[in-house]
Amino acid sequence: MISRSKRAICLAVALASYGAIAQDDSQLQQGLQAFEAGNYAQALQLFQAVEQSGDSSESIQYNIAVSLFRLGQWSEAEERFLSLVSQPNWRVLVNYNLGLVNEAQGDMDDAREYFKLSATQQEHDKVRELANRKLAELDQEDQSVAGMEVVTRSADRFAGLIEISAGADSNASSLADELLEKSDRGEDNYTQLLLYGHAYAVGQRFDGVRIHALGFSKSLAEFDHLDSQVVGLGVTWEQPILGLQTELGTTVLRTDLNSEKIADQLQLRASVWKRFGVGTIDLGLTHTDYNASDKFSQIDGDQQRVDLTWTKSFSDVRASIRLRRETNDRADLSRNGAFASYSPTRNRVRTKLDWQINDRFSSGVQYEYVDSEFDDLNRLRDVDGQVKTAKRENTKSRWSADINYRPSDNWRMGLEYEYGDVDDNFQIYTYEKHVVSASINYSF
Repeated sequence: MISRSKRAICLAVALASYGAIAQDDSQLQQGLQAFEAGNYAQALQLFQAVEQSGDSSESIQYNIAVSLFRLGQWSEAEERFLSLVSQPNWRVLVNYNLGLVNEAQGDMDDAREYFKLSATQQEHDKVRELANRKLAELDQEDQSVAGMEVVTRSADRFAGLIEISAGADSNASSLADELLEKSDRGEDNYTQLLLYGHAYAVGQRFDGVRIHALGFSKSLAEFDHLDSQVVGLGVTWEQPILGLQTELGTTVLRTDLNSEKIADQLQLRASVWKRFGVGTIDLGLTHTDYNASDKFSQIDGDQQRVDLTWTKSFSDVRASIRLRRETNDRADLSRNGAFASYSPTRNRVRTKLDWQINDRFSSGVQYEYVDSEFDDLNRLRDVDGQVKTAKRENTKSRWSADINYRPSDNWRMGLEYEYGDVDDNFQIYTYEKHVVSASINYSF
């Protein structure tokens, strides 16, 4: 008995190759016959021969892609499919087959989103039926990593998130360890609210224009002078180019501390990513201009950031490693003979594992290490009362672990523990902290 995915591929080839058959090309017909007979290697050779003879039509690209898929060459198949996803006449078939490619590679989040696109289209009833079957299978078998990047990677035209969290911080003001011991007053409780939403003004995921907005607020019980707020609005253009998925966007942010403006930010970001057999590689470039208020003029300036991220799904576990390099050119702070640099060069590495335990519970662990070197010589009075002059160097380690319960597709509840340790050659910046928090969010 032919499997569902094989029947789907055969259907797709039949639909896609109608125009090619009408061309009465003998090699093309032989390739189609070989594919129908299950001789995918021979079919691929014949389709590639047609391409090499000068026929680079979309139907040939598609037939090569489905042959590569049947041979298990998923990253090559995906590259071919992505080159067609922006073509209106091919989008329905390509989205469904991209779902199959992602499913075969174990990336169930993206597979589910492609199948959703195929299930909601109205052009091909048979493809819609097959996509709905695949979604039902994924729900039944629980192969997806539920809850990971639900909002920011959603294929829905509209999506949003509301999250409320509360926690306890052993060192809410990030005081130096020695100062904390003397004051014996560093613990505090806090509450946070996060709002996020996006809508595709044009097109759809991977091939459209997305408008997004966010709001964030943090309130502390005792150190209310550290209450903070962030609001932002942005637009991102998403487009497949030459087999690569690209994004180009801009975001405007405003950050307040205790209802007083710290800075406005203009952020420009470009990224490109591609899925290979060894995982997904994502390269991102970000430039941010800071327009600070007079009271916080030391952070006025700009920041550049480069991110390189690897992500790979292994059945119900997703692993990722992110490398980040950040440079800053800020105004810095000079006052009464003292100087403090706010222009660090930072190198970060973050590793993360997320595990979908069952259909309701998931868990994750994360570690991040940050190494920072600050420009120019700092001249500051340290915790021992002595004035110290040196270039500031700083390292930070952060560990976290969480467990989440999802009572339904839209609701999630979570618990998280975090430990942070900062070591600096100026003791005034050396501290550690423990944070425990609980959260509940609703995504739509």
